Amino acid sequence: MTLEQQAWDMAVEGDYAYVTGVGDGLRVIDVSNSASPAVIGSTTAIGTLRSIAVSGSYAYCSKRRTDFDDHLVVIDIGVPDSPQVVDSVYVTGIVGEITVAGNAAYLRGQVHADLWVVDIEEPESPRFLGGVNVPQDWGGLHVAGDHVYLSGETLRIVPAQCGGVDPVFLSGFDVTREGSSVLIRWALSHNSDLAEFRVIATGRFDEWEVPITELSSRAFQARDEVAAAVNETEVTYTLGYREEGHWIRLASRKVFLDACPVAHRLSAPHPNPFQSGVMIRYELTADDQVTLNVFDLSGRLVRELVSAEVQSIGTHTTIWDGRDAHARAMPAGVYFYRLTVGEHTETNQISLIR
Repeated sequence: MTLEQQAWDMAVEGDYAYVTGVGDGLRVIDVSNSASPAVIGSTTAIGTLRSIAVSGSYAYCSKRRTDFDDHLVVIDIGVPDSPQVVDSVYVTGIVGEITVAGNAAYLRGQVHADLWVVDIEEPESPRFLGGVNVPQDWGGLHVAGDHVYLSGETLRIVPAQCGGVDPVFLSGFDVTREGSSVLIRWALSHNSDLAEFRVIATGRFDEWEVPITELSSRAFQARDEVAAAVNETEVTYTLGYREEGHWIRLASRKVFLDACPVAHRLSAPHPNPFQSGVMIRYELTADDQVTLNVFDLSGRLVRELVSAEVQSIGTHTTIWDGRDAHARAMPAGVYFYRLTVGEHTETNQISLIR
């Protein structure tokens, strides 16, 4: 059969093939009659999905969020002709391969030698546990028993919980421009007494260390004031932690600083803290594509308020009612919203009280 759109990846389970592709999400193909396969269902309004793994009544797919990170999207395929997206979780990099074993999804990084783990014990509420950097390039991923087997130039065997390689699990890593400075934020999925961090900024001409502030036992930030002062136009920020005297890379992100005439103005949220609703207002200086998302402290996507929508010049206002995409009330706490206009991104903090 001929597919209308380019296929990206495929998984086969029983009488069905599940195909991801460009533009049209997940397609379900009945292959019970190999001589006459037929598309019987697909997701709608979800965009391009990439890597896929199928386990039981759920498909786990990667979806590009930015040029630097992905979402893991969970799709209920219990009714093959009517697949439904049930939730997604933020991943701190680009996913190259997905393997499901037991109550966990193991994700191979496409760009760096990263391994990430997502808890899928409750598939409709996936939870990003964190990631490790394996000190060699590798391409194959297989899970058996209590170990993950990674193949590259050598075979590397890692405990399934990754504690033997990296006891620090990131649950979020975010780099944003704020005026003339760059703010680097990250969070841990659990407390770690072993966490000694550093952030290294690497520009075209120089390299420097960015001072770190500990916000809590699981949340940290670093603010770089140097890049603008030395006229760097692109800087890569690398987060590392020390283990047995060696620095191990956890995550990295490149930021372009030459850019960017001011693309918008993001006003302070009102009221903040809020109880029933918060108003988010921003001003566009030109027609542009806008995305506005809300995340929790772990970096998990809570709600898409504006999804890649082209908006006109002028002032725009959006209300978040403190609920997720399934209209469930979120618990009290600190949340972040990220506004992306074209290539420019800005993040702000809001507090929900109950």
